[in-house]
Amino acid sequence: MKIKTKLNSSLKATLLLLAILCLPAKALAYDFQVDGIYYSINEDDSTTVSVAPGEEFYDEETGEYVYNDISGNITIPSTVMYNGITYTVTAIESKAFYGDKALTGISIPETVTEIGWDAFYNTGYYMNQPDGIVYLDSWAINYKGDLPENPCLNIKPGTIGIADGALGGDAHCSAFHSNETIEIPNSVLYIGGSAFERILCGVVTSTKSIVIGKSVKIIGGDAFYMGSYGWPRNYDDAEVTLQSITCLATEPPKSYGAFVGWNAFGEKRGGWTEYYEDWDYNIYYKVPLYVPHESVNAYREAEDWSRFKTIIGISVTNRNDVNGDDEVTVSDINEVVDVITQGTSHPNYTNCDVNEDGEVSVADINSIINAIVGD
Repeated sequence: MKIKTKLNSSLKATLLLLAILCLPAKALAYDFQVDGIYYSINEDDSTTVSVAPGEEFYDEETGEYVYNDISGNITIPSTVMYNGITYTVTAIESKAFYGDKALTGISIPETVTEIGWDAFYNTGYYMNQPDGIVYLDSWAINYKGDLPENPCLNIKPGTIGIADGALGGDAHCSAFHSNETIEIPNSVLYIGGSAFERILCGVVTSTKSIVIGKSVKIIGGDAFYMGSYGWPRNYDDAEVTLQSITCLATEPPKSYGAFVGWNAFGEKRGGWTEYYEDWDYNIYYKVPLYVPHESVNAYREAEDWSRFKTIIGISVTNRNDVNGDDEVTVSDINEVVDVITQGTSHPNYTNCDVNEDGEVSVADINSIINAIVGD
């Protein structure tokens, strides 16, 4: 009996050792490294990679964790070769270069369509930028410094991408309170997840409309999410002034729950509180969506966008046809007059800026008159 016990004990020890040896090694945040830059192969497309954080280490001088250690200026390549395979670089992951004080300059390739949260936060480049929206190449990557008392922030023309969380979250939720219209320039192709999250937070916002430029291809999850803390459960009880959402893109952008949260335009989130469902319901039923009139059916059939109960077509091809009826007549002049009277609160404000000078005025009326008389 004792021998059997000893054998069983030995067998147990052997099996335990084998189990430990067979455990997978700790998963790294990256798959390979080339020229000091770390990359991870994308799961949804094995021919592409994302720039990834490297080995995390603690900087005793700053008291912060650093995820890479590159000095000076770097250029992220559009393609990278590893083990004989060429990969296209399509994204930069969250905290890819976080805290790297020696990194003073970065060039981003045109192949990148997504930049994660705080990818360049507290780098030397970031620290050397003035307060306000921080830009890197043609991307808006963060907001730096304290918000002014009466902020009125605009994305500068020429910007092609807005990084995940760049202007959202608790710290910056009031950044756009003074903007009656939040306008995404026509140059922007990519709007990251949570990019403007909680722009309508609190009950004092004056935001009346959101206008998304005609070139946008992708809008990340929670990009314009309004929640979630501090809101009353009933939309009618909140002093929310949002009156319209306009998307000028002819082809509906890929949207991953842009306005209300994870499944903003998808199915209701089963199991969540009535608090969330109230917001889901009201964003669809109370806020009209304005789109190019030739694309109305496409939006009505597109995933996420199809949830809007009211989808209205507007003209974006003939600038003088501001009411979208395919004719340039006195009714277009009347539309501009109404906009001038109501100001930026009018849902058709952007469309009535015929000469695209940033304001609706008598000059826009003159443009329509000239079009009517054939001048």
